[in-house]
Order: sequence, then C-alpha cells, then structure tokens
Amino acid sequence: MAAGCRKSGHDRELDNEKPVAQVGEKLLYHSEVADMVPKGASATDSTLLVSRYVDGWVRKQLLLDRAAKEVKVDNEEIEQKMQEYRNALLMYEFEKQYVKQHLDSIVTNQEMQTYYGQNLANFTLKQNIVQGKMLALPKDAPKQDRAKALFRSDKEPDRRELTSYCYRFAQAYQLDDTLWVTLETLINNTPYRETANKAQFLQKDYFAETSDGQNGYWLFIRDFKPANQAAPFSFVKDQIRGVILTKRRLALMQNLEKKIYEEARSANKFKMYTAK
Repeated sequence: MAAGCRKSGHDRELDNEKPVAQVGEKLLYHSEVADMVPKGASATDSTLLVSRYVDGWVRKQLLLDRAAKEVKVDNEEIEQKMQEYRNALLMYEFEKQYVKQHLDSIVTNQEMQTYYGQNLANFTLKQNIVQGKMLALPKDAPKQDRAKALFRSDKEPDRRELTSYCYRFAQAYQLDDTLWVTLETLINNTPYRETANKAQFLQKDYFAETSDGQNGYWLFIRDFKPANQAAPFSFVKDQIRGVILTKRRLALMQNLEKKIYEEARSANKFKMYTAK
C-alpha cells in the first residue's frame, strides 16, 4: 500500500482489522507490516520478516514510552526542532526536484580537460598508480605456456583469446592494462601485496611471476606514476566531472535563490525592519 494511501487507526477499526501488536495505547496493524515482505518471499521467510519487524516495533515503542516518562523535555523546543527538520527536509526535496529538472548534466571532455589543466595542483597522487594486468591461475590449469604467451602479448586477438581462457580457468584476473589503478588494487589478494619493497614493481614493461602453493600469479606493469606526482587525466576524469556538476548545482541554486528574492522584493512580498 502506498504511503499516501495508508489508513488511519480509526479506518482500520471500522474495517475490523485486527492488530498484530500493542504497546499501551499504540497499535500495529497487519497492513502496516505487509510492505516489509518482498514479493515472491516464501512463507517461512515472510513469517520470519514479519516477526522481526513486529519485535522491533514493540522494542521501539517500549523505549519511547520509557523516554517519555523519564526525560524532561521542553515541548516548545521539541516543536521548534521538528519544524526545523521539516523545513530542512522540504528544502532538500525542493532542491532535488529543481536540480533534476534544470541541471545541465552533460560535461564535455574539453570542459574536464580545461578544469584539469587549470587545477593540476589539486590532483597530486596520494598513492602509486599503474597500468598493468594480473592473473591468478590454479596450478593444474591446462595450456599454461600458451596462456603466458597470450598474457605477455599486446595483440588484440591474443587479448580476446586470453580473456576467454581466463573466464574458463583463472581464479582471478585483471587484463585491461590501459586503465590506471592503484598498485595496491592490482596486487590485492596476491602474494605480491606482502612484498616489502613495492618500488620494484614501478618499472615499465615489468613482468613478475610467483605462487602460493595453490595458484600461480603473473603480474605485468605497462606504465606507472609514483605518489606525489600529478595524476593522469584519465585517472581523475570521473572526479573532475563530479566537481564540475557540484559547482553547477551550487550556482543553479544560488541563482534561483537570487531570482526568488528579487521577484518577491519587486512584488513587495516582504518587509525588513531596522532593529532599535
């Protein structure tokens, strides 16, 4: 049942709907619990979900009752906070809808390149990043000599053949060596992550091979950028797009606020009094 169509307690009483739980004067009805059960859930799962929800509801009401009895509150202060929360929620929903309707979300590559060039100092790498590939292969995997030749090849047909091979036999793999990723991301869950001197990996056209008893691990580094250098554009492209959209959203809302203010002033919709 949609939230806007929920029945009141009085309506439920008129419909002779029986509650599923009661704490003091507060009642919980089955129709309020029904939405907690996803479509297609089994009878066992449905019963478990409803039971958990009802138990949680009872516990919450008991805590609220205890709080109401033991906590001294300023009702006027509570009302003010509720109004402030309502206003904040209303403004949030208004901004979300307005931005959805009016924000230009298309950011061109040229815009991002320009922003990158003008703010290069803001894109200093905090970690070593690499363009590379990694393959974890069970020791009993077939045709490993062929797979290793494919792994070290740059030819597109070989890449496709290797991808097919990895899909069938590899324990884990990352084969796109055109993407910039952190070195830690590439070697995570491999014996290489325990290497004390990871600087040895920061070499162009570097190939390494090791094993852990169950799997063999191949690593290839095509290129690298050490920490404290400027990040490549492709590595921060998504970040730049997010920054540009955030700036657009802020400017959009500032312009809207200014427009509403000017329209209201022209229509004499408000007055400002000098404090004495």
